This record gives sequence, structure tokens and C-alpha cells, in this order.
Amino acid sequence: MKLIGDIAKDGEVKAIASGAISAAGKPLIVNSDGTVTFPTATTVNLTEAKGAFAEVRSGHGFPYGKGGATFDSNSNRVVFTFRDPSNNHFGTAIVCTVASDNTISYGTPQVYSSVTATNVNRCCFDSSNNRILIAFVLSSDDDGRVIVGSVDPSNNTISFGTAVKFDGTNNCTTVYNCFDSTNNKVILTWSRSQKGKAVVGTIDSSDNSISFGSIVEFSADLSEPRPVHDVNANKIVIQYQDGENSNRGTAKVGTVSGTSISFGSAVVYSTTNLYGSQAIGVYDSTNNKTVFIYHDANDGEKGKARVVSISGTTPSFGTEATFESQKAATLTAVFDSNVGKVAIGYYDETPTNMRHITGTVSGTSISFGSELDITGDVAQPAPDNSAFDSNVGKVVYFARNITQSDKPYVVVVQVGGSTTVATPLTTENFIGFSDGVYATGQKVTVKSTGSIARNIPQVPAAAAIGTKVKFVAADTSGDAPAVFDADTNKVIIAFGDEGNSTYGTVVVATIDPSDNSVTYGSKIVFNSAATSKTVMVYDTNSDRIVIGYATNNSSLTAKSIVGTVSGSSVSFGTAVTFNNKIHNLGGTFDSNSNKVVYGYEDAGNSGRGTAIVGTVASSDNSISFGSEAVYKAADTSNVAMCFDTNSNKVVIAYRHNADSSKGEAIVGTISGTNITYGSATVFNATNTQGFDNSVVFDSSNNKVVIVYKDTGGSSNIEAQVGTVSGTSISFGTLATLPDSASGAGGSASFDPDNNNIIIAYIERGAGNDNDGYDNDGNIVIGTVSGTDISFNTPLEFASGYPAVKAIAYDTNAKRALLAFQDTAASGHGNGIVFSPATNVDLTIGQQYFVQTDGTLDTSADNPSVIAGTAIGASDLIVKG
Repeated sequence: MKLIGDIAKDGEVKAIASGAISAAGKPLIVNSDGTVTFPTATTVNLTEAKGAFAEVRSGHGFPYGKGGATFDSNSNRVVFTFRDPSNNHFGTAIVCTVASDNTISYGTPQVYSSVTATNVNRCCFDSSNNRILIAFVLSSDDDGRVIVGSVDPSNNTISFGTAVKFDGTNNCTTVYNCFDSTNNKVILTWSRSQKGKAVVGTIDSSDNSISFGSIVEFSADLSEPRPVHDVNANKIVIQYQDGENSNRGTAKVGTVSGTSISFGSAVVYSTTNLYGSQAIGVYDSTNNKTVFIYHDANDGEKGKARVVSISGTTPSFGTEATFESQKAATLTAVFDSNVGKVAIGYYDETPTNMRHITGTVSGTSISFGSELDITGDVAQPAPDNSAFDSNVGKVVYFARNITQSDKPYVVVVQVGGSTTVATPLTTENFIGFSDGVYATGQKVTVKSTGSIARNIPQVPAAAAIGTKVKFVAADTSGDAPAVFDADTNKVIIAFGDEGNSTYGTVVVATIDPSDNSVTYGSKIVFNSAATSKTVMVYDTNSDRIVIGYATNNSSLTAKSIVGTVSGSSVSFGTAVTFNNKIHNLGGTFDSNSNKVVYGYEDAGNSGRGTAIVGTVASSDNSISFGSEAVYKAADTSNVAMCFDTNSNKVVIAYRHNADSSKGEAIVGTISGTNITYGSATVFNATNTQGFDNSVVFDSSNNKVVIVYKDTGGSSNIEAQVGTVSGTSISFGTLATLPDSASGAGGSASFDPDNNNIIIAYIERGAGNDNDGYDNDGNIVIGTVSGTDISFNTPLEFASGYPAVKAIAYDTNAKRALLAFQDTAASGHGNGIVFSPATNVDLTIGQQYFVQTDGTLDTSADNPSVIAGTAIGASDLIVKG
């Protein structure tokens, strides 16, 4: 590479900054004038335009509705599939190259089915294997078949594996498919004797083969079942005409698990009769919504659309919007991710031509732009015969020209709107990394080829969930609290071992962050009697775990015991009784006074809310207590606690049974072995449950967060942010956890590395479990801002109604361990590791690539630009 500017020393270059460089370690490119710039993205406004309406290779006929189209993002080619009347109606594919000037060129047609009258040739692209899947039906036997193809962009050809049957019953019609990018599976949906069928397929790219799970029937009478993958919800949304319900537009939501798919209940989205096959579903990846586009036969055959929202396996729909007030006879649609709009192509019978229109989603609504005549001739699109080429940012419509013997024609459309364009990045213009912060016009020192660049920003890592591992092979229906021991970097889980007379037991867990796995030491008994109401805290002053529990299921005597963790073992002191009978128990550690505090329902005193302060002696693993102090002179339950390190106060949350079971919180002040209280504050004015392990302190924002189930109100899982001031606490606006309607509460923990709240709970959306619900276990991240909390998209950690027990965040491994009862597997106690989305250090010896947005990753972007090889957590040899 030609050197520019002043040469400072080996591996360093001096150049002028064009634009501010905000931090050391920023990758830089050379501009044409010799200045250097951080690769940034700019906004470009695109004008709507169309290419010529032209024939797809001379001589190839195109019967209505028998083709398909998809974009292969690996080869940057559009693949068009159809049955070819000019060649015995064989199943045929053409590889198409779309140009930036709205023109298109073609490879040689490739036959994939040498059988006369091949029908419904629908296709999709599997981006995990870089393969095209084509589904088709032979009219000779009406069997459903698929074939896998691989595109070679060097000569615009496609080669195929062996066709296999997915349905050999001689009654297969109208097959459709989509790719599930979350589970890396292809989904086929079709009708067999009017019954709706679905199956999950797995492609093997080594030999272009495919295998299938079991076929599932999801409707007894339907037509045109079209699937679309909703990436945000990680669900398959199928829309169809329900023959059992007057052909109304209907949707079902499917959940893929391995090679299986299950469905929720049918929900009607159009109460009038849909016309023929004119209903399309597309996924809007900008707004994370599925959109239905359809032709309403009972309302003048108008073209309409609705935005779909998914909660569990239940779809809901926004307001119906009309994009064509006259007849929109046939239609197709794709999503243009370049400008964030839905592109619809349709045949407008007044006048008779093919038109294009775009829809923009906002929340649960969709609005439309102006129509564009794109054919200049009489043409009709067919469903599934359009594709979006993300390489050049163009929409491609295939149509039949009804004035030219139904020959296949094509038109390329540039959709109008704003798009973000990255600064061109190439191997040639990437020069190195900035060694500091510079304003525009300043002389920059660039760490270039062969030099060591330091202060390289960390690399983003997505959230991940490990594999569940049993900590006890017995039913774990009782409490199972977990804490992190910062002295030994271990997580400890306490539980009543129902395989051993419910004896109080602990196991020590070790998290391996390299693969998000967890291992356990041997079980250690701390109470050789029936144990319940268990809580556990970590005493940071003595580096001890402290367990509170009720012993003997009849007497429920409250005891506390202190343990010292060593390796994967725990040694205990002598248990001390602090109350003669409790029904609920919570606990926390006050790091200001170095005291353990228990709150509980005192069953021997009319269920009054009571607290007591304990002092741990590390010399002999003992604990002693002060006097009990009542915080609520009424019947209470569901106690949970945390310590506010900002105000040095204890916060106790509880359910006030004597007052409509309201959720209340009260602030306690520790002095010696005594505790005094402020006034109670209601945080939920109806029946409140499920917050036993869900009161945490956010030390980055100095806020208390309570997660609970609003049983007497919305039946959702809700969260509120509390602010302690003096001896009072006030709350912000409640926030509902996603997919939590009729759900079950779980547990929460604070992540100090990312300053977020990690919450586990059960979603109860309608589904196919035995009780008619989804019953999936979710993990979600909550972010506090002021007195509000917001949530990201949940991740599923288990299905089958897993009973969440506790979350403990390991600050050493930077992972959380979730303890739960796996009700889908004999109710055994399991742990699973959750890795939050974060930034990670560079891996020594790993080669990194510059991405087009200026970040680094271990995988090459397009184009492939090598940044260098890491020699430290934030250091690398440039281009080395």
C-alpha cells in the first residue's frame, strides 16, 4: 500500500482527520484526498423507480400460480422457479443477477424435475446452509416433494441433490415453505385433502439432502396455508382460509422445537371471505412485525393489510388498512429491509395493469404510499413470485404477461425511502487504528501494518443460554434459593431434597464461561429433618453463606445456620432458632451494619409481618439474634427483601392479606441488632403474588425493583421501580413483562457488569401443552431509567412449565445461574447458565476482521477486511 502523510516510526503513519475520531482504537480508512476517517454510515434518500418490464429469457412459458422466487444472500442471486411449458412442463430454476440500474440478467435454465406437469414450485433460502429449498407437487401422483439446490455465482447455475417426498399420500396440494433463521430449519405447510399439514426439515449442505420430523395436522379444513417466520417472536405464523369457518382469513402460531412444531389456537383476522389464494404474509425486520396482505372478496375485492403482533402463540391484529379501493385481483409481497417498507405488487383491474405500492409499519398500524404502474402492459403477478435482493436493494417482481401467451416477465423496482449506507471499506483503504482522540483537521497518529494497536474496543457478544444440568434427581417442588459466594467464586443452591426425606441440602455449582456449562459438587445436608421456607444470603463481611429455613413440616420452627464454602464443599456451624413458627420467610444482608436480616409471617402471632436482625461470628460459624420487631400488625405473607446500599436501608416487600392482599413495601433501618420502620407504601393495589425471590437492588441506578404477579388485576407479571428516601419508598409507573399474560412469577437478580436486571418467569400464552397453554420459561433483561423499567425480547430457557426457583449472578464468570424445577422431566431440580448480551475482551491469538460499521468480529464481513491478530485483551497486531 502506498504510504501517505508523515512517517512517524515503523508501523505508524501521520494523517489528517476528516471528521472527529472519538476514541483510541478506532479503525480508520484512507479517503481519496489522503485524509483518514472512521467508517461511518450516512443516510441516503432513494427515489422510487422501475426498470423495464421484460421477458424472462425468450421462450419460457409461465402458468399462473405455479412458480416461486427467493434471494440467495450467499451468492447475491435471485432464484426463480417455475414449470416450463416449453420443456414438457418440467420443474425449472433460473439464477438471476440484479444490477444497480434496475436491469436483470440470467443464467441457463436448470431442470430439477424431469416429470411432465410439475405444480406449485415454491422456494425459500436457508441462510445457515446457503441452500435453496424447492417444494413441488407432481400432477402424475400428487405427492409432495422437495429438492435442495446450491447456487454457483461464477456461472449463474444451480445444482441439485436428490428429490425426496415429504408427503406420499397422493393428495398433496398448495405447498408453501419458509426458513426459520432462529432454529435453522425449513418449514413446509400444505393441504392434504383440505387438511392443513406442517413439517420441519433439516438441510444437510454436505450432500444437498434434507430430513424431516413428524408431520403435524393443524387444521381439518383449509386452503392456502402460507407460513412466515416472525424472528422477533421466534414463531412460525401461518395464515390460511378456514373452510370450517366460511373461508375467513385465519392465523395460527407455531413453535419449532428441534424437528417438531406445535401450534396455538386459531384466530380470525378477517371476518369476511378471502378470495382464492390472495393472502400473503411478510416479516418486517425493521419494526419486528409480521404483516398480512390480502384480497377481501366480501368488500369489493379490495386490497387490505393488517399488522400482526405475537404474544406466546396468540396473534393479535392492528387496524385493517386498505391499499387498493378497487379490485386488487392477484398480489404478491416482500419486505424491503433497505428502506424498511413492505413492497406489494398486485393486478389492478381498473385499469388493467400491474401496480406496486409500499406500506410502512408504525406500531400496530400500516400506512401506504402512492401507486406505481410497473408493467406498462397487461400483466398479473402470482403469489410468492417476488423477491428482495438485499445486495443491490431492489425488489424483483415476476409476472405473467397475459397478452404474450402467459410468458414470464420481470420488472425490477427501486423502492423509495431513506436508507443507511456505510462508508466503503476495502482491504486497500483500511489503514489501521487511531492511537487517540482527535478533532477534525487534527494530525492523527495511525497504528498501521505490523504495529501494535492498543485500546481496541471490546467485541459484542449476543445473549446465550447453556444446557440444563440436574443438581438433584428428585422432585424439587419446594424452595431452592441460590447465592453467589464472591470469596470462592461459586454459586450455592439450597433445597429440600425430596429424594432424601426433604432434608435441607446444598450443592456448590461452578460455572464455566467458555461454554456456558455448570457442574456441581456432592450434596451436603445442613438439616437432617423436613426443611421448607428456605432463604439464603451471602454475608460479605464474614464471607459466609447464611441459610434461614423452617424445620419440621408440622412445627415450622424457624432456624438459621452459617456455612463456609471451600472448593465444592460447605461446612456448617450449629443451627439457631429465631422463631417458633413461620409461614413465609425472606432475607437479605445489610452490608452497612454487617447484619443478616430476616422478614417473615409470624404464624404464632396472627400472621403479623415481623423481622429480626442476626450477627454472624466467623470464628465458629455461629449466628445470634436481637429481638423481633413487627413491621405489619396484620396478617401477611409472600415476604421478599433487599438491601439498598445507597440509602443503607432494608426494603421489605410483602402481601397484606388483611387488606385485599395488596402488595406493600416498607423501609427498615438497622441499628445494632434492632430494626425500626417507616410507613408502608402500596405498590400494587390488588391481589399480589409471586415476588418471593424477585426484589432486587439496582446499584447502578440506586433503585429497588420489585417483580410480581398482579393476580387481582391484569394477571400479568409486572415490575415497579422504587426509590428510597429517608424511611419512605415511592414507586414509578408499572411495566408489564413481555409475553406474561396469565404467566407465573419467578426470580430476579442484578447484573452489575451490564447494569441490568435479569428476570426469569413463565409465559402462559395459548398453546398446545396439556393445560392448553405454552408454559415456556423465559429470561428477559430489564433496564432501569429513572423510575421506569423497560424490557428486551425474552429468551426461552425451557418448556413444559418450568418452576423458577432462583437466579444468582456470578460476577467472576459474568454469567447467571438459573435454578428451576423441570416439570417436563420428572420435576427434578436443574440449573442452566445464562450469558447476557455484552462486550467481551479480545481473545489472544484470534484473528479479527473490520466490519462495515467499524466494529470488529471474528467472522469476515462483506468485503473481508482483516484487522489483525489479538495479543492481549484489547491489543492486536495490525493486519497481522
